[in-house]
Amino acid sequence: MEPASLRIAILGWGSLIWDPRDLPIASAWQSGPKLPIEFSRVSTRGNRQGCLTAVIDEQQGVDVVTMFALSPRLNLDDAIVDLRDREGTIDDRVGFLDLHHGTERQFARQHHPRACNTIKAWAVQQQLDAVVWTGLTSNFLEVVNVPFSVSAALEHLRGLAEPMRSHAFDYLRRAPAEVMTPLRRAANEAGLIKASELADHFAGQDDDAPEQVDGGDERFPWEHIDRARRNQRLQQRHHLDEAAPYRAQARGCPTCERTSSDLAWFYFESPRWTWENLCGRAG
Repeated sequence: MEPASLRIAILGWGSLIWDPRDLPIASAWQSGPKLPIEFSRVSTRGNRQGCLTAVIDEQQGVDVVTMFALSPRLNLDDAIVDLRDREGTIDDRVGFLDLHHGTERQFARQHHPRACNTIKAWAVQQQLDAVVWTGLTSNFLEVVNVPFSVSAALEHLRGLAEPMRSHAFDYLRRAPAEVMTPLRRAANEAGLIKASELADHFAGQDDDAPEQVDGGDERFPWEHIDRARRNQRLQQRHHLDEAAPYRAQARGCPTCERTSSDLAWFYFESPRWTWENLCGRAG
């Protein structure tokens, strides 16, 4: 029997998170499966020409926590078209898994079988009907004419002319904090993306992220704030009365100029991986 609609997840680990453009999503981005990711694909067009973009790479990548959001689409074909159009690619480069029909994208199965198995196991656990993701592969050897390595990738990035060079390092800088691949770690340690490893794991890199209430330099990534706000179980565990001692001392919003008493209050808890890296926050 065909379900009336499918519960479809969209996976992301790069610019899809902070630059979804017209991609329809029906939920906040949340922690997804761990997949082997590396910035091993060279963009060959547009203002990101020369940038190294993050792709599933079972040879050079390391397992990192990816993100997912639910699609508002009622069938899988529409969700595939949405992601295809956002990525400017063809249908065959959009990976998919249809648990209801037991089908999947053969191109994805051929090029990253281990990731396909991981996605399937995760989708079953999440009680999803289908999953879609960008199935592009590494093209570093074809474009740069040398095998991918961290040193070769850094040399490629340093050799880019402006403004491509700035775009390339900005792409690395703005990737989700969870996506700490060998290349991103090396660029971070070399000071090329101007962020310490710990700060890159926790401090928000989005210019629209709100500042801490104590006036510090760190920022909370907006996706973490929105995820906590939407977490009904978390909010039910922490009653609003807990915020009473802080309301009188809290400052108003510098953007909308509302007083603290006029703002929405909710309990915040950073994602699990931040606690695993000894930088979790809650309150």
